[in-house]
Amino acid sequence: MGNSADFTKVVIVSLIVLAFMQYRYGFETVVISSVVTTTMICFLGFIQVLGVELPSGIQLFSSFNEYHGRFEGPIGDANFFAVILVFNIPLALAQFLRSDKLYKVFCWGAAAALLLFGLLLTQSRGGILALCVALGILFFQLSRRQKLAAIVGFGIFLTSVSTFLGAEAFERLFTLVRLAETAQIDQSAEGRLASFQVAWKIFITHPWGGVGSGNFNIHYQDVALQSGLIFRGEGRSAHSLYLEVLAETGLVGLFLFLSILIVAALGIIGAYRFARAQGEDRLAMQIAAFGAGLSGYMAGMALLHDAFPRFLWIMIVLSVEAERIMRLRLASDKKAQRHLGKLRLTHELRTGLGRRSTG
Repeated sequence: MGNSADFTKVVIVSLIVLAFMQYRYGFETVVISSVVTTTMICFLGFIQVLGVELPSGIQLFSSFNEYHGRFEGPIGDANFFAVILVFNIPLALAQFLRSDKLYKVFCWGAAAALLLFGLLLTQSRGGILALCVALGILFFQLSRRQKLAAIVGFGIFLTSVSTFLGAEAFERLFTLVRLAETAQIDQSAEGRLASFQVAWKIFITHPWGGVGSGNFNIHYQDVALQSGLIFRGEGRSAHSLYLEVLAETGLVGLFLFLSILIVAALGIIGAYRFARAQGEDRLAMQIAAFGAGLSGYMAGMALLHDAFPRFLWIMIVLSVEAERIMRLRLASDKKAQRHLGKLRLTHELRTGLGRRSTG
C-alpha cells in the first residue's frame, strides 16, 4: 500500500510536469531548474572546501559525511548524489556549447565546472564510470572543433582541480585503476559483490516472480550466511537496480522494466530526430544532452539500488513523452508564427488604408 501511494504521487507530479512542458519554453525551464538547483548545491560544497563554515540550516543542503568526508548533497548518499550530478552535467554542457552571448558562456561554463567539481567531491567510482557513459554519448554530437575544445577544456579542468584539492582527494577514485591492475577488491567492492551474489541466488530460487518488491533486504542475511558471504549487521540492499528488479520481481518484472526503458529510449530518439528534421539544432542538442544524462544515470544505477525511485520514474515518463512534447512545442511555435504573421499583415493593411484616406 505504501508503494502504491508513492506511485500515485509520482504519477500526479509527472502529469503536472508533462502538462507544463507542453508550453513553449517548458522543456528549457525544466532543464534550467534542474541544473541551477544542483549547481547551487555544488557551489555551497565548493565554499565549504574553501574553509567557509555555513549555517547548519544551509549546510543540510550540501553536507559532507562526517566519517569519510565525501560530498553527499542534501540526500545523505554520496553515490546516489553523484549519479544525479551525472544526469545534470550533459545538460549544462549543452547549454554552454549553444550559448550565443558572452555572459551565457561564462554562467553555463561555471555551472558545468561546479557540477564536475561536486562529482569529484563525492569520490564516487560508479559516478565516474557513469559520467564516462554520459559524456561519451554527448561527445558524438559535437563538431570536430567542439570535440577538440572539449578534450582540452576537460584536461585543464582536471589539472586545476587536482592542484586545488591535492592528490589525496583522488585516492578513492584511483582504486579503479588498482582494481584493474591487481584484481584485488576493497571492503566496499566486497560488500557489493556479496549483494550481487545473493541477488543472483534469490533469482535462481524464485526465477519468475521473485520474492516481492522491497523484500531483498529481508532475505539477504539468511542467503548470505548460507553461502558463507560477508556478514552485515543489518539488511543489505542489492546495490544494483537491475539485480534488485531481477531478485524481487523475477524475469517477468525485469522484462517489463527493460521494456519501459526501451520505450523511453525510443521517445528520446524520436524527439531528437523530429527536432533535427525541423531544423531545430539547438533543441536537438538539448534532447541529446537529456538522453546522455539519463543514459549515464542508468549506467550508474547498475551499482546502486532504487533508493530514490521518484526521480527515476519522473525522468522515464518525460522520456517516454519526449517526442510528443517536441511535436506540441514546435506546433505551438508554428501556430504562434502564423498568428504573428496575420497580425503584421493586418497592421500593414490598416496602415496602408489610413495613409490613402489621409491622402
